[in-house]
Amino acid sequence: MRSLLFLLFLVCFQNVLSNDDFSPFVTASCKGGFMNIKVKFSSPYYGAVHVRDFRKSDCMKIGKGEENIHLNVNIFSKEADSDYCGVFISKNLERSIQLAVRVHKNLELAEDKFFIITCGKTGNFKDENAKLVFYEKSSVIPLKETLYGHQYEIKAEMKNATHPIVVKNCVAFDKNNSKIPLINEFGCPYNPDILTPFIFDAENKVSKSTLKSMFKFPEKSEVHLQCDIGQCESNCFDLSKCNQINIAAFTSDVANNQNSTLSDIKKQLTTTTVFVLDPAESKGE
Repeated sequence: MRSLLFLLFLVCFQNVLSNDDFSPFVTASCKGGFMNIKVKFSSPYYGAVHVRDFRKSDCMKIGKGEENIHLNVNIFSKEADSDYCGVFISKNLERSIQLAVRVHKNLELAEDKFFIITCGKTGNFKDENAKLVFYEKSSVIPLKETLYGHQYEIKAEMKNATHPIVVKNCVAFDKNNSKIPLINEFGCPYNPDILTPFIFDAENKVSKSTLKSMFKFPEKSEVHLQCDIGQCESNCFDLSKCNQINIAAFTSDVANNQNSTLSDIKKQLTTTTVFVLDPAESKGE
């Protein structure tokens, strides 16, 4: 009997770990003092959706086989309140959370997805299966582990894409809400020495960017990358226009002549997570 139970557990556990196409679609709006979050899945869902580090009932929903999860977070509750979910308040009074969408209701897995959701930012989302994937140059094997200081290719992929794929509003973040903006709302990098613009490859129907040197946050091995990914029919992206922008003094006049923003097109909030290893430690394994 023990062997049978162990075998059943092993099969279930392997099924969870083999979920390579775990791509939840997240939309959110803010109304009446609440952050209203909807997460859509492509198959019955049995995992956990919760504010990161807050697994109490007011901050978490457990999937019971449905394909849509709704979570409402009180953005004005105080730390002493029972429905407090650790809402982060920025200097300009924007309120945000890190949302964890986990494959399993109890386990924490590499396939789990994390999103930064900020009140005041609404989206026009379309249900496309969009992904951000790290690769070694000239490799077709997706990566979950990377080496600090090494160069990687990041691809934005969409199933059944019929128009050029554009990638904008990219930010890297860690568990403690430390953030690094990488790509602005027009698809131009804040620092091209870190990450290049995403350029559409029409033959393979993906957009590609080069991460010139893998970075990490202090004392953290986990890096989350979040971008808006969408398709557009015209005025999608002109690389030459990025050279006209002085990020430190970005003006509305330049913006008016710049590439289309994602407010002009259908888009999806998409994230991926990689673990950053020290090259010396990797060699010692």
